[in-house]
Amino acid sequence: MADTPETTPIRRGPAGAGRAFLIFSGSNTRAVVAFCRALAARGLEICIVARTADDPILRTRYRRQVAAVRDLDRLDLADLARCIAEARGKTGVQEFVVSPTSEYFNLFLLENRDFFAGLGCTIPLVDLDLYRRVSDKHSMSRICQRQGVAVPSAITLETRPKFPFVAKPRTNVTADKRSLYPHLIFDAAELAAFRSSETMADFYFEEFVAGPSFYLLYYLSRDGQATAWSQQNLAQQPAGKSIVLAKAAQIHREAVSAQFIAILQGLGFWGLAMIEIIRQGDGYVFIELNPRFWGPFQLLLNAGSPLIDAFIDDQLALPPRAIPAPVQPAAAYLWLGGMAEAWAAGKPLRWHDGAPRRRTWAVLRHLRSDVYARRDTAGLFLHELKAAARRRLTEHRPSDRGHAPAA
Repeated sequence: MADTPETTPIRRGPAGAGRAFLIFSGSNTRAVVAFCRALAARGLEICIVARTADDPILRTRYRRQVAAVRDLDRLDLADLARCIAEARGKTGVQEFVVSPTSEYFNLFLLENRDFFAGLGCTIPLVDLDLYRRVSDKHSMSRICQRQGVAVPSAITLETRPKFPFVAKPRTNVTADKRSLYPHLIFDAAELAAFRSSETMADFYFEEFVAGPSFYLLYYLSRDGQATAWSQQNLAQQPAGKSIVLAKAAQIHREAVSAQFIAILQGLGFWGLAMIEIIRQGDGYVFIELNPRFWGPFQLLLNAGSPLIDAFIDDQLALPPRAIPAPVQPAAAYLWLGGMAEAWAAGKPLRWHDGAPRRRTWAVLRHLRSDVYARRDTAGLFLHELKAAARRRLTEHRPSDRGHAPAA
């Protein structure tokens, strides 16, 4: 298994120390682990609040940095205040910067910003109105279209739709606190299932855009500095879920990257942002923006990207990292556990690139890039694979067993 920086001693400040990140785990675990590795590589404080005793972080070596465990598996202000007090008591940190780990959690933070400020916590996010404007897919798509960026064509369901197409939520979290996700709809049966399970007014509909998939990755500071990176997505879980295989790309050096930086800075946006785009011909089509940690955070570390360091330096008011990591332009990212989840469910992965005969080789050659097949997360790596194997055995008929993972 690959070595990681987790063996670096963690610097713990005396009572009354300055700023440190406070990481609420329990969702987006891959990004949480990668961020812990980035902090460990610099000898910085790692302070985690776990999401109950079942939090996956407790299956990693970062359980040693868990300062508090939530009593409730929901966001409760009193429970969170207790955890923050415990974390402060154990670390002596004066001010926490709360890591923006997930969409639902970020919205909760912004809706309760004054509460967290009263507990000595800084939220590294723009105001709630701007956050929703860039994060909600319908809103950001219209902003991009007005700025001359290509977006998928809208469709209506009054006429017979051309399959496949995408149903996108107008807002990521509804007023009654339901999280909504896109649906990729391939046929009439899936459309009927969608109609029966979702409220149609919560969604709008777009053509399905095929082509090579990329993420443009940014950290934009308040003073106008922009740090950019990019990745090409090779394989994804079914139904448009998590990326399981990706490689470093260079499109952050193209004009399209500068165009998005100008759009975001023109809105007054700062912070982390991941923009998904699809290449069509000589141009790109905007898909969505996520202003938070994204799942393949580990690829930034594998590639020696300065992006996470820029975020850390800015939020902790540190001088820029004196010794940058060496850039690895051929770096890759793999989440074998995510592939196993798809196999366990009996559903094929969605491949964005590469002929079928090359897909197994694409996985094998990048095994050392797996996010969890490392010493600090070996327990979580094995747990995910065992859980997938158990599900496969219990949910599929014996005649289905032994089939290779769908590719």
